[in-house]
Amino acid sequence: MDRTIQNRFPWLPIGFTILHILILVSAFTLSLQAELWTRMGPLGGNIHKLVTDPTSSGTLYASDQYGQIFKTTDGGSTWNPANHGMQIDLNSTSEINLAIAIDPKNPSTVYAGSKTFYKSSDGGASWTVLNFPPEAKYVSTIAVAP
Repeated sequence: MDRTIQNRFPWLPIGFTILHILILVSAFTLSLQAELWTRMGPLGGNIHKLVTDPTSSGTLYASDQYGQIFKTTDGGSTWNPANHGMQIDLNSTSEINLAIAIDPKNPSTVYAGSKTFYKSSDGGASWTVLNFPPEAKYVSTIAVAP
């Protein structure tokens, strides 16, 4: 280190040492916190979308890479399939990015779609196919106006 800098800032080497110690402690703390995560959720595969019921924070819907929908009413402790009436191909080699949305005024009405557009009026217990407008080919995002 340059003598003039060392004479003007004699604390500088100590400051760098303290900074390095803080960085190491922070990295160690973050690695410990990463171990505190608990794996939970549906076993259907990778989750693509996750939406929360606006009136009940413990109710969530998740879609996986096969286009399956799962529902929990206990904040994610248990998940159940919510696919009755949906066309699902578990042998498909292509992933299906299924969009999901909950009607904010009537949370038992749920919409889902990708190549097919679905509506559930009973909180995901059953689904019916809705017709696409002629110019639509694929659903990537669903928004429900309040």
